[in-house]
Amino acid sequence: MRQEIDTLSTSGVGMSSQAERARTTFLNWIEAERSRWVLWCPVLSACGIAVYFYLAHEPSLWIGPVTIAVLIFSWLFVPAIRQNSVVFLLIFIPVLVLGFSASQLRTYIVSSPVIEKKTGPVWVVSTVVRWEPKDGGYRATLANLAIDRIAREKTPSRVRITIKGNRQEIRAGDTLRLLAVLYPPAGPVMPGAFDFARQAFFKSLGGVGYAVRKPELLKAYQEAGPATAIARFRQSLTARILSGLPGLSGSFAAALITGERGNIPEDVLSAMRESGLAHLLAISGLQFGLVAGILFFGFRFLLSTIEPLALLYPIKKWAEFCAFIGSFFYLLISGMTLLT
Repeated sequence: MRQEIDTLSTSGVGMSSQAERARTTFLNWIEAERSRWVLWCPVLSACGIAVYFYLAHEPSLWIGPVTIAVLIFSWLFVPAIRQNSVVFLLIFIPVLVLGFSASQLRTYIVSSPVIEKKTGPVWVVSTVVRWEPKDGGYRATLANLAIDRIAREKTPSRVRITIKGNRQEIRAGDTLRLLAVLYPPAGPVMPGAFDFARQAFFKSLGGVGYAVRKPELLKAYQEAGPATAIARFRQSLTARILSGLPGLSGSFAAALITGERGNIPEDVLSAMRESGLAHLLAISGLQFGLVAGILFFGFRFLLSTIEPLALLYPIKKWAEFCAFIGSFFYLLISGMTLLT
């Protein structure tokens, strides 16, 4: 018995020393990374976001703010902690919690009622947010909804409806009345597949469906709100591109400039998907990098040809500012798909 006790005591001491060595190694690594702590902030924020989306149930809203408040209180009123080796926790954990809380806040902001089951045909009165041309018709994103047989508190913020038939002169901001069948957004077809319902939730899209007859224009656009004005400008710019470049050239140009891919024939889109080239039509960081680079080098070259400016003024910073403004404008006319 005495021998067994000695053996357990020795193993306990060995485990304790291993844990101490691991702790010392970890703290040394943290100290070595001091100059790069700021670069770890996006990583930790992303980890907080991943933790939030890994949870099976929605946590309480107070978890993130209370955790950050406790850490700040500890930093301010417990001086011993500032000299302790755990000081890095007071820097890193709030960043992780900030990513967690940002995801939670985003979910709370975009949350909207969702169509529970197949509904319709029902009359829908709404305002057009987006009017996208598709093969044989349109796809309309609608807001400010009033739907028959659905209570106001259960009405989604937005729905997306496919409209078949001849094309109409409808623009963003117009008020429509149409008869439509509505469905809840579909979930993944198998585990791990694309989850459209999840994407729709974060776009405040509470339902999809199709119109069973031609929509009726109740009121044309009158007052200019920023979002509606941008949507109308994108729609008119797409129309001008298509009129100036008929055929596939105009369709591809519109897709890369305004993000409207509805004019590209479905067989062409299918061929691009099968060949692995469909991502080229999605406006992403690659396109924004190209636009910013072209604007920067173009403006810098033009300014460098003016000798007084090139010699006396910081033309590189001027070119950077012009590239920033141009990229922001491109973000607006592209539908801000990079942010959604």
